[in-house]
Amino acid sequence: MRRMLGGEMALEKLLLLPPRHAAFQVALWLAPKAPVEMQRAVEWGVVGMLNGKRILIRLICVHPSLEISVQQVIEAVKEAHEHQSERCFLCVTAPMSKAALHYAEASSPEIRLVSREELARLAGACSPATDEDLVLLRKRKKKRH
Repeated sequence: MRRMLGGEMALEKLLLLPPRHAAFQVALWLAPKAPVEMQRAVEWGVVGMLNGKRILIRLICVHPSLEISVQQVIEAVKEAHEHQSERCFLCVTAPMSKAALHYAEASSPEIRLVSREELARLAGACSPATDEDLVLLRKRKKKRH
């Protein structure tokens, strides 16, 4: 439970971070799953090497009430081409439209989608909610009612 709440809280904070910081944070969350040798941070991502292949970890960070569009996926693919990446980890903080999903599946370079739910699990594993976080969350819920 603490991991789930901690992950959701971390994703909320991600929306407020500058783009490079947010992308770097996501790359750190992915590290246990995909040990990328990070080389440099770019505007919305991190370029690195994984198993001898150049990859781009790209973040599309929008509020979960919005949908990721095809245009946003196209921009991520363009950026992967600019960095000569052979693969792209596309990390999203909101649901993707059907058209965006279809485009991502058929794109080159290969895109590995990291959904909001998976990001929350990875973030929660790195920083589960503390007692203080739970108290603040309870206070926030009381104010809303």
